[in-house]
Amino acid sequence: MYLDVTASKTSGIVITAFKLMSAEQMITTPSAPTLFLFSLTFLLASCWSDGKRTPEILANGGIYSAAFDEAGELALFSSIHDGAHLWHNLYKQHLFKWKHATDQDENIHLVAITNNGKLAATVSNNVNLSIWNAVEGNHVTSLQLPSKINQLAILDQNNTVIVALKNHTSLLIDITSGSTVAVLNHQDQINSVDLNANGTIAITGSADHSAKLWRLTGAPQSTQLNHNASVNLVKLSADGTLALTMARYDKAIIWDTSSTNARGEIPLSNSHLKRGVVFTTAEFSNDNQRLLTGTAAGMVQLWNLESFKLDRQWRMPKRYFIRPNKSAVLAVAFGEYNDYSAITTNGLLHWFN
Repeated sequence: MYLDVTASKTSGIVITAFKLMSAEQMITTPSAPTLFLFSLTFLLASCWSDGKRTPEILANGGIYSAAFDEAGELALFSSIHDGAHLWHNLYKQHLFKWKHATDQDENIHLVAITNNGKLAATVSNNVNLSIWNAVEGNHVTSLQLPSKINQLAILDQNNTVIVALKNHTSLLIDITSGSTVAVLNHQDQINSVDLNANGTIAITGSADHSAKLWRLTGAPQSTQLNHNASVNLVKLSADGTLALTMARYDKAIIWDTSSTNARGEIPLSNSHLKRGVVFTTAEFSNDNQRLLTGTAAGMVQLWNLESFKLDRQWRMPKRYFIRPNKSAVLAVAFGEYNDYSAITTNGLLHWFN
């Protein structure tokens, strides 16, 4: 069983509807032979890889966006045409299903979850943001943003969400009041944002060839981190001492946030840079010694941040044996026992060590 929650607005009143669905309803499909063929080809494709458990099928139709909590126990993902789902990795079950409207055919293209797994955020129609209680499953609030949301991050400790917008700004929003706490500006659209665990530091990455570190204690103050191309991904370590900035066709740099000096560069090959191969997601380990990254080509890589060398890498297995692998990595997570997790656009959750 899992809880299906729908949030909509009528005359300014938030209406929430609940529906219980059985496990049989969740997996029912009119094309059983096709599903059988898929299962067989998927099994053949995934058995080759040592160190990986059989992936879990999260969404048959594919996934738009995904996120893990810090422990890698909860996975939030938006399936194509079927809202957002919260999945428990250990119990291997759906906890909640969230939709912005009663329409069954709805695209939620962005999701985020707090490190402690207590709050979640979803985005539909580019500008509609909804916040959810990830413990009880209920809808908290909805907001409409002034421009397309390119990425977001959410923090439970300060009850804050930060959004990267196409209109050259990033907004820091108080969830309880819905008010904007700070406006963080760039010269072009903002592609990526992140917050450290206690909300004292933010980072923004923009198409204006720069990232900015923002000190949020008091009036926001920024330090610019320059690149030679559009910055498509930024990430902070949980304690806020390290930052990753990744610019397509340029480089990926690890920064010391206190001095804003470059600590080192992730060694990407020239061929990768020329082809615009980029990280689609990244996560620092709790001790800041390692960086886990995922790519648009379905690769997960583990980097040593002392030597700045590649420790290990894994290619995520195909879903269908006879088709090419075109699935990007949407989210990665460190586990508690030297294991790792990843979610890919083809609807699969992978575990490996």
